[in-house]
Amino acid sequence: INEAYDILKDEKKRSAYDQLGHQTFKNSGGGNYQQHHGFTGGIDPNDIFENIFGDFMGARRSSKTAFSKKAGANLKYDISLTLEEAFYGVTKIISFKTALTCDACAGKGSLDNNSTSSCPTCRGSGVTRSQQGFFFFENTCQTCRGAGHVIKNPCTKCYGEGRYINTRNLEVKIPAGVKEGS
Repeated sequence: INEAYDILKDEKKRSAYDQLGHQTFKNSGGGNYQQHHGFTGGIDPNDIFENIFGDFMGARRSSKTAFSKKAGANLKYDISLTLEEAFYGVTKIISFKTALTCDACAGKGSLDNNSTSSCPTCRGSGVTRSQQGFFFFENTCQTCRGAGHVIKNPCTKCYGEGRYINTRNLEVKIPAGVKEGS
C-alpha cells in the first residue's frame, strides 16, 4: 500500500509507472524508488480518492436534475422566546426556502411537449468517462447534470428545472410550558 501511495502521489512516478509498469519500481538494493531516482513532490492523494470514490460520497448521478423530486428533510428551526412566551405559549411565523413545482410548465421544465433530446455530451448516459493512467473515472455529466437529456426550450420561470425556490412562511404554535431544546 505504501509503495502504491508513493507512486500515486508523485506525478512523475505515476507517469513512469503507466509507461514502464510495476517492475520499474522494484529494486534489489533496498530503499525506494524516490531514493534511487530523486523524485519528490506530487499530487494531492485526496484528488485521487475523490475521483475514485466520489460516487460513493454522494456524487452519483441521478435520473433527475439538481432539484430532484424527493421528500425534503425535516425542518429544524431555532426560535428565541421570552420567559413569558415560553410560560404562556405563543404563535410565531417562521420563514424558510423550499422547492415548489413550477406552475408555468407543470413541473416538466419546458413549455413544449417534445422539447427534450438526448444529451450530446454524455449521449444520454448522464455520466462522462475519462482515463488518467490506468485509472478510469466516471463523473456526473456537467451538461445535463446527470439527467441524460437536455431541454431545448426551457421554461422561463424555472429555467428547465421543473421546480423553483420560493420563500414560505409558516405559522407555528408553541405550547405553554415549552422546555428549552424541544
